[in-house]
Amino acid sequence: MTKIITTLFLFLMVTACNLPIPNNPNFNENVATKVSVDKTATMIQEYLLDATNTAHPTQNMSTPNSPTITPSPTQVDFKDKLGTPAWSDVLNNGGNWNLNKPNTDIPNVIIKVENGSLEITRSVPYGGKNWWLNYQRIKDFYLEGKFTTQECKSDDQYGLVFRAPNYKDGFGFYFTVTCDGNFNLMRWDTNGAVNLFKWEKSDAIQAGSDQTNTLGIWSQGDMIRLYANEKLIKEVVDSSLINEGHFGLFIDSHQTPGFSIKLDEIAYWNLQ
Repeated sequence: MTKIITTLFLFLMVTACNLPIPNNPNFNENVATKVSVDKTATMIQEYLLDATNTAHPTQNMSTPNSPTITPSPTQVDFKDKLGTPAWSDVLNNGGNWNLNKPNTDIPNVIIKVENGSLEITRSVPYGGKNWWLNYQRIKDFYLEGKFTTQECKSDDQYGLVFRAPNYKDGFGFYFTVTCDGNFNLMRWDTNGAVNLFKWEKSDAIQAGSDQTNTLGIWSQGDMIRLYANEKLIKEVVDSSLINEGHFGLFIDSHQTPGFSIKLDEIAYWNLQ
């Protein structure tokens, strides 16, 4: 069933767009890192990909920079070789995310750091992607975040954002996982939003409510590798958005009112 989008609006709360990385990781509270988007014009293309009754899009859009898809090995052991992370956060407080206030409340969404987790909750099962970005900009890296879902249904979505050029546009890559264990990679830039491959299901992803999944992204030059619970599930070559950018997390509730995710820890390693 073709989805018809009738309401478009963008809600932004950003105090600066181009910010130097502060010396103190608990950066100034005045630096806003939150951006929320609700079905903006550039997001229409993603939703129109679903032209059938299935829960997940099954068609790619043509773009000037078509990705190259390579076969996906089932498992790879690599973390021991990376050594100590260049940066990590176990979310004991919200200092690294400008979340030291009790919570941040935007229309239909609450974002807060509490009990060792960064938690995002959306009260309604619509509204597009809501994301939160870290102040840091990284280029070639392995990024890993440990997520726990609350009550959810098949097409409720969450994941990691990376290589976002700024806070305000929503541009970047979105590594998306669904409650029922499907995954995809979306690129959003000045050409619009496009899924870089058809939705796939992976046994490496723990599906269902109250599940924990560690999502990882190896991003080096035009090579992107996606990991679930330290298993390589997809490899893509894409020459767009190869410069350094911000990273963060997002939620996109499609079916469950009050859908909530928790990020329990996050870290990145620099790749030489």
